[in-house]
This record gives sequence, C-alpha cells and structure tokens, in this order.
Amino acid sequence: MRRKILFHLTLTVLSLIVAMAPTSFAQDSDNDKKGGLHRRPNSNVRIAPEPTPTASPEAAQPSTLPADISGMYAFLKEGEYIQISIGNGEMEGVVSIYGESKSDKGEFEDLLFDKTRLSGDTIAFSTKPVHGTWFEFNGTIVRGNGKKRDAEGYYLLKGTLTKNAPGSDGKVQSLQREVSFKSFPESFGKE
Repeated sequence: MRRKILFHLTLTVLSLIVAMAPTSFAQDSDNDKKGGLHRRPNSNVRIAPEPTPTASPEAAQPSTLPADISGMYAFLKEGEYIQISIGNGEMEGVVSIYGESKSDKGEFEDLLFDKTRLSGDTIAFSTKPVHGTWFEFNGTIVRGNGKKRDAEGYYLLKGTLTKNAPGSDGKVQSLQREVSFKSFPESFGKE
C-alpha cells in the first residue's frame, strides 16, 4: 500500500511540473477561453465548464497560517490524499482520488488545483475537472492532536468540501459537507 501511495505521489509531482510548464498556457483552445463545454481529444465525453472559483473577489489579506503546513493530508477514502504546497504567498496542489467511472474504477486520478486563495487564516481551492468531477474547498488549517510535526494529525485541514459530479441524469450534482482531514507525518514518502 505504501509503495502504491509513493508511486502516485511521484506521478502527482510530475503532473504538477508538467502543468506548470510555460508551454501549457499556450495550448488553451478558444473554447477554454469562452468557458464553454470542452470535448476531450479522441472521446465523445463532454466535460462540464470550469468550476467557478470558491474565492470571493474581495482583496486577499496576507496569510497568517504557519509556514510548515505544506504537505499531504488524508482525503475521503483510505489511500486518497490532498497534497498542498504553499510558498511565497501562493498555493498549489492536487487531490488524488480513486476513479469511480466504469473506465477508471479503482485507478488513481489526480485533480490539480485550478483556482486558489490564501487570506488570513483561510484557504480555498477548486480543482480542475476530471471526467466531469471536481472539488471545491473553503476552510483553514489548525493544529491537531499530533505531538510533533512528524506525527499524523499534527495539522487538520478543516472546512467545507463540495464534490461536483455528473449525476445519472447527466446534470452536475453538488454534495457539500463539513470535513476534517489529518496531515500525514512530515517524513511520509521521504524514505
């Protein structure tokens, strides 16, 4: 199980590097700029429009969160996780989940952060859609029960998580819930 998580962590890091490459910005199509429905190459699957940002248009305040909150946090199912990287007042990350559709059931899917906001003690992000599913989060990171930074649950990612996914009728359905995700030990994946 640990090897599988490490493998997916490596893929996540590579995905982030590729996503951040300057050439990726030049590849936007006219549909992307207009916010319309997108058609995936070689597929009849239509993807819902990009999610609206969870961040409000008000001016962001400097983050008051601790500097060492970057890392991995548990997610909804065992083996799934959120990876957050904060630096220079900006946040990047990915949500790695098990696929739920017939074609990718049990396979890992990485949903890269699309829109992010750090303001005071608040963090907010929305992910890019994958197979029509994306997540939105609005909350904070607080100290948990872990005694040392290298203990599970030293920090907790707490707030409101919204899962947006196509329903059986093809329309996007949103499921919102309050969550509290434990941080992984700081040394997790560094062995």
